[in-house]
Amino acid sequence: MRKPEKPQNLWHRARGGLRLLLGLVCAVTQACGLSDPLVLSTTEQSSANPGNGTGGGTGQVPVPRQSPFCALKWGRSWGGTNTEVQSSGAPAYPNNLGMLSIWFGYEQDDKLNPAITKMLNTLGPSGDPALRGVVPVFYGYFIPFKAQNWDGVSKDCAPDSTTPNVCTHGAVWIRDNRDKLRNVYASYADQVAAAWGTTSPLIWLFEPSFNDYLRDSQSNPLSLAELSSVATDLISQIKLRLPNALISHFASPEIVDLEGYFSALDLTYVDLVNVSGAAQNEYFGAGNSTVNSAATYRRLHAASGRHLFVDTGFGASALSNIGWLAAGADVINQRLADGVAAVQIDQAPSSMQSDIAALAPKLNVLDCGN
Repeated sequence: MRKPEKPQNLWHRARGGLRLLLGLVCAVTQACGLSDPLVLSTTEQSSANPGNGTGGGTGQVPVPRQSPFCALKWGRSWGGTNTEVQSSGAPAYPNNLGMLSIWFGYEQDDKLNPAITKMLNTLGPSGDPALRGVVPVFYGYFIPFKAQNWDGVSKDCAPDSTTPNVCTHGAVWIRDNRDKLRNVYASYADQVAAAWGTTSPLIWLFEPSFNDYLRDSQSNPLSLAELSSVATDLISQIKLRLPNALISHFASPEIVDLEGYFSALDLTYVDLVNVSGAAQNEYFGAGNSTVNSAATYRRLHAASGRHLFVDTGFGASALSNIGWLAAGADVINQRLADGVAAVQIDQAPSSMQSDIAALAPKLNVLDCGN
C-alpha cells in the first residue's frame, strides 16, 4: 500500500434497520459521546449478540455478504476540480468514473483539509454535474499520522530501526492513546457528516497496514483480540455518525492465516476488504506467490466474506494501465469471480474513459442482491 506524500447501486440493506442497529449499539455501549466509555470488547460483543456469524472473535467463518456494487466500480485519485486537473496537464475525470479518492488523517490540527472539503463540494448535489453520483473514498491512515504528529513516533514502518516507529512502538502507542484515537475518529466522522451528509454513500478505507500492530517487532504487540477490539471501537465511531459509510478493512499479503485473522474480527459494520494488487494473476500485494502463497484474491474473499476494493498504489504507475485497464475483459472477469468489486487507479492514464467504455459491456455483472 502506497503511503501518501500528503496526505446507485450501493445500498441493498435497509437504512432503517441499520440505524436501529446502530441505536441499539449506542444504547448498550454508551459510545455516542466523545467522553463516554469505550465500546464493548470483541468477546463481549459476541456474547451480547450470539450467533451473529460475523466473525466477532468466535472463530467462525464470517457470513458472506453480497457485493455493494452491481458492476465493477472504477476510481481514481482526486486532484482538484476538472478545471484544475486539466490546467495541470492531466486528463479530465472520465464521465464513467465511479469513485474519487483522497487520504486523510494527516492533518496537524485534526481538521478536514480544504482539499477534502473541495472534493465533497464538487461531488455534491450543487457541484460539478459531470461528477454527480461519484462516490468519495477516504484512505483513513490515522494511527501512524497521529502517532507522529502527537508524540513523534515515526509513521514509517521500520521493524529493525532503533528509532521509535509504528512497527516498533505502534501497539504501545495505541494502548496509551485509545481514548484520544476514539475522540479523533468521532471528530473526523462528525466533520465528514457536516460536509457530506448522512445519506449519500461514501467509502472509508480503515487504517491501511492495520496488521502492523501484531508484528513481533513491536515492543509489546497487540494480540489479535486486542486488534479486533480497537477496530470495533474506532469503526463504531464512524458508523454511529455516518450510517451511509461503507467501511473497508485492509488486508496485507503478510497475513498468512487469512481465515483466522478475519474470523477474529467483528465484521458487523465492514462492507469491503481493500488490498493493493494487479489484474494479471491471482495474487494480491506484490502479485506473486513468493510473498505468501495464500495471498490470493479468491482466498481473501472467502476468508473475509467481503468483496474486494483493489488499488494500484503499491507499484509502478504503469500498473494503472497495464494491470487493469488494458488487462482485457477475460482477465478482469476472472478477478470479478475472485471477489473484486472495485478498482482504484492511482495514476489514471489519458485513455481511462475510452478503456472503461470498451470494457464495460464485456464485464460480468456482480451479485448485488437486485
